[in-house]
Amino acid sequence: MAGEDYVSPINGKTYRVPKYEEPADAPVAFKDFADNLPPGGIDFEPDRIGQVVQSLDGADWDKGMSLNVVQDLPADDAEGYEIGDVVFVLGDADPKDPGVGSWSEVTDASVTPIQYGDYDRYVFDTAGSHYITLTEGIAAILMVGAGGSGYFEGAPGGHAGGGGGLVQYGLHFFSDGRKDIQVAAAPTGAVAYPGVNGGATTMTGVATTATGGNAGGNTRAGDGSGGAERTPNGGPGVIIDGVEYGRGGYLESGFVGTPTEKPSSTGTHGWGASGSQPSAGDTVAPEQPATGGLVMVDVIRKTITKANPLPPFGWPIEETV
Repeated sequence: MAGEDYVSPINGKTYRVPKYEEPADAPVAFKDFADNLPPGGIDFEPDRIGQVVQSLDGADWDKGMSLNVVQDLPADDAEGYEIGDVVFVLGDADPKDPGVGSWSEVTDASVTPIQYGDYDRYVFDTAGSHYITLTEGIAAILMVGAGGSGYFEGAPGGHAGGGGGLVQYGLHFFSDGRKDIQVAAAPTGAVAYPGVNGGATTMTGVATTATGGNAGGNTRAGDGSGGAERTPNGGPGVIIDGVEYGRGGYLESGFVGTPTEKPSSTGTHGWGASGSQPSAGDTVAPEQPATGGLVMVDVIRKTITKANPLPPFGWPIEETV
């Protein structure tokens, strides 16, 4: 109380709380007291996400903010140096909330999940219809369209590598309910001019379709989802977690040289088929077959209570529902 002595529980010193009519004493007393307080705050490691929230009982969490540290502060503490992003949580906060909304939970799916770090991963990698039922919230998704067929033709110049399927990935906000998934099949076998485009992969609630790769263009290798063709080599795909998706097909041709990159498409998704130039009248299946589409859905496991790391597919794609 004003005018009384106060013993600090931190350092044991006695401080006099000034009276209202003695304002000149306040700055000295309180500065001395504040200088003896232990350091506070929360330390965040680089490349981590933390969240500042408040709870009185450890169960009910009040509004807070999310902090994503992106880089160490330099030694000279340079002015204007960016160390992270702060996102205020406008609703009720949760210790495992990424700061942009609550994580979705899966209540039913046509496949069994596998564990991937702190996440349950649902992999839909066979062509056809699938489904997943989500509660309202955020999930990390990866969608890949099927690769294009490429084509052959005996006449000079009439052959091409197929394009890679479109690759989309990131965080996505879903409404509550069942989401139907259609995974595209790849063109198979020997395909003559003008070839066949790869099929599209779709998911309810995601406005943008993962379109398939194109059939190809005369005497050209296929474009990849990550870059243009480099005839006779196919265009690069998009590499996520060390896996390449949506690579373009290379071109076997006496007109444009021999490809130096001929990776196998076995076990891949969204790769375009290679093109070849057989003798007139022959039909030749591609040396590198086209491969079908894919959908992956990652949600944080219910048992995880720590501030979670970034999802494997990065941050948000544009569509919301």
